[in-house]
Amino acid sequence: MTAPQLANPPAPVTGTATKPILFGTDFSLASEAALGKAIEMARKEGAELIIAHVYEPQASLSHSGPADEFFEGDREQNLRTLAEKGLEPAIARARAAGVRVRGLMATGHASHRLADLARENDVALLVVGTHGRTGIKKLVAGSVASNLVSTAPCPVLTVR
Repeated sequence: MTAPQLANPPAPVTGTATKPILFGTDFSLASEAALGKAIEMARKEGAELIIAHVYEPQASLSHSGPADEFFEGDREQNLRTLAEKGLEPAIARARAAGVRVRGLMATGHASHRLADLARENDVALLVVGTHGRTGIKKLVAGSVASNLVSTAPCPVLTVR
């Protein structure tokens, strides 16, 4: 016996009713693979895609006063400019796929700030790439993806 068919099946939930999907990128090859999955999921769900990059400001080399503030401001602006340029191709790729998209940049530790951005934007899902490090490399480098799995306020999809 087959299940009865509805004459007018409900339309999929699309548009603003669906919570956004957050994609965190470090502009690596691992992030490229994850971007494709994030775009695919946002398109399927009709969700907005938020593409975010978190960068850590470089520590000051000295503390000599006003001159440091000048150079630190310049360094911060350079990091911000590089981040903006890095986000542009990802945003263009999502738009070309017909996905509503916006970019975000933040400073701080990547896993902490991405978890904060997920909370602040009430996202349904956080998508990140993973480099697949194991052993001592993972211990030394840490793992943003691993930290996010345990701290994010939403499900986290890691793409390898």
